[in-house]
Order: sequence, then structure tokens, then C-alpha cells
Amino acid sequence: MSALLLDVRNLVAQYGDVPVLHGISLQVYTGQVVAILGANGAGKTTLMKALMGLIASNRGSITFGDAGIDQMRPDRRARLGMGYCPEGRRTFPGLSILENLQVACFENARERMRRVAGIFEMFPELSSRSATPAWQLSGGQQQMLAIGRSLMGQPKLLLLDEPSLGLSPRLTEEVMDRIPIIRAAGTSVLLAEQNASKALQVSDTAIVLRTGHVIKTGPAADLAKSDDVRAAFLGA
Repeated sequence: MSALLLDVRNLVAQYGDVPVLHGISLQVYTGQVVAILGANGAGKTTLMKALMGLIASNRGSITFGDAGIDQMRPDRRARLGMGYCPEGRRTFPGLSILENLQVACFENARERMRRVAGIFEMFPELSSRSATPAWQLSGGQQQMLAIGRSLMGQPKLLLLDEPSLGLSPRLTEEVMDRIPIIRAAGTSVLLAEQNASKALQVSDTAIVLRTGHVIKTGPAADLAKSDDVRAAFLGA
């Protein structure tokens, strides 16, 4: 049986005096892809930032592996094995593909290049353009680079925030189809995504947020058949 990797209980977070998350609970097990679905303003990005420690949680608990991390700095969470690929890609535009990957790994040169080779195997579109500055890449290639950079630390869990944002349907397909490959390589994924149809296809379990509340959770295949979810997200 898979081990519990991330356990979030009754998480509450806010920006200033404005509450955004209202008692969120979720679990991610090793080898799982869990989707967080919701429209703009549902709280998906706030949840990702709270899990990574980029905003403070007011109440509740976050356990990662055996460690309670809700009071930890983001860098300590990263050292425990939590990776983060934020919304909007945010590559270093003046650095090449290779340099963007290398700066995300603090191991020795041999290990750094071994990891780069693994990223190029996962994203062959990047390998042939390794010397190309990030600003010259297409949106899809920039998203692949951002994901690859977040994997250079070999995280146990990748927090992947809106990877399809701003991409064409074809590029969305290409990027989202890499998620099962990431899982097969040993990294669990917590995926925040507005494209519910594709997210449900690549996920094991899904959680639906509305205005900072969990309104539905269950196996992704079941939620894809749910009338409520279909009406809200799948155009039915």
C-alpha cells in the first residue's frame, strides 16, 4: 500500500484581512496524481502557496512525510522534497535552457548533468535547443522548461500550478501528457488546473474547490461522470 506523503487538515489562509481558504483538507499518497479543480478565484493558487510556505496558514496543519511543516520556511520544505512550479512559468528569460536547469540544482557538476539528461529525456523538445535563451521559446516550451527546472531537485512531490494557462489545446495536450511520465519517474504530483477535462484524465483523485471550500472529492474517473462537475467544468 502507498505511503501517505502529504496530509493537509483544516487549512485556513488569508491575504491581509480577506479569508481565502476555509478549512481545506486533502491527502496525497506516494505514486499519486491529485488534481485540484476550480474556476478563477476558487483558491487553487493560494492553496499551492500555503503548502509551499509562501503565504502563512492561519490554522490547520500540513504534514509532509513524517514532518509537520506548517511553520517551516519554503527552503526547508524544498529540502524535504517538495517541488513547486508556479503559475505563469517564470523562467529566467536571459538564460539558456541548459542554464535555467543548472541553476536549480546544487549538486556537483556530474550529478547536475545527470539530472539535466533526465529532463531532456522527459522533454526532448528542449534537448535540441539547449543553448537557446528562454525568451525565444514558445509558451509550451517555456512551460516544459519551468516543469523541468522544478524537477531538478528530484522532489518527492511536485506542486504544479496551472500548467496549461495560456497554451493552445495542442500544447496543453503535450504538457499535460508529461504528468504520468513524471509520476512514473518517482514524483507524486499535486496539480492545480482549470482545464478539468484533461486534469481528470491524468489524475487518480480530484478535489473541487469553490471560493476556498472543498465542495467535492473522489476518484477522478467518478468526478468526470459527476453531473455537478460536468456542468461546472466540462461544458455539459
